[in-house]
Amino acid sequence: LDAEIGAVRALGGRFQMGSRWGEQFTLDTLRREHDAIFVAIGAQGAQQLRCPGEEHALSGIGFLARLAHGNPPPLGAGVVVVGGGNTAMDCARSAVRLGARQVRVLYRRGREEMPCLMQEVEAAEAEGVRIELLVAPVFVEANGKGYTVTCRRMTLGEPDASGRRRPVEVAGSDFSVECTSVIAAIGQTVE
Repeated sequence: LDAEIGAVRALGGRFQMGSRWGEQFTLDTLRREHDAIFVAIGAQGAQQLRCPGEEHALSGIGFLARLAHGNPPPLGAGVVVVGGGNTAMDCARSAVRLGARQVRVLYRRGREEMPCLMQEVEAAEAEGVRIELLVAPVFVEANGKGYTVTCRRMTLGEPDASGRRRPVEVAGSDFSVECTSVIAAIGQTVE
């Protein structure tokens, strides 16, 4: 992030940190001072897994926020991360660094459809993260020792609105994964 901010500064960008919309500035004051305004407030709300038992999963961005503040949650030895973006890779690599012995990333599409940077995937694999493609969770339940994630195999159909091939469930392909923690990193929404 510091490198990206530095690149914007090098291009002439100015930053005014610690300012709150409606307190230190308003849309009207910005309009008086600038020719154009771009609002980029970020998408900091976590999406749920959208399956029964989703309440058992930690949110990826919540996990990373706790880690950044020096208060990571206990994960245990086996971690399942659901998602294929940069947040999922950050969560998986962080779980390894926190001592998890087995970290799996479950992603419902193929490697080519992953929205993350490929060097992030390669770095995660180099750290021992197992990437399982064409797999989606359909149920998460507590089992006394941790969690059982029931998964379903997928195949790729025609492209969807995002331009990526749409995942299609494979009937009768369910299998279970045992873990001590589940992290949902499947996307974010604007709060």
